[in-house]
Amino acid sequence: MKFKVLEDESKLDIEIEGLHGKQETVLKSLQACAEGRCTCPTPEYDKLDSMALTQDGDRIGVSLKPKPGQKFERSAIETCVQHTIDKAEDE
Repeated sequence: MKFKVLEDESKLDIEIEGLHGKQETVLKSLQACAEGRCTCPTPEYDKLDSMALTQDGDRIGVSLKPKPGQKFERSAIETCVQHTIDKAEDE
């Protein structure tokens, strides 16, 4: 699996590709984050205002919007995404 993070002033978008049959596992982990049960090793979740997920075949999109006055630390978000991918690959 591979991912890329796209950042602008108001949100951060993540594209995860090459899921090779692990779509449901990755979506399940991401949905847990959206519901407040995130296991990522970063405090960035405290900055989260909203999270939207999309799936298109072998691709998952994640759009993160920070709380007003907050900004995500890109490297911490990348660590979180890698954690989610590693967890899915181990299952």
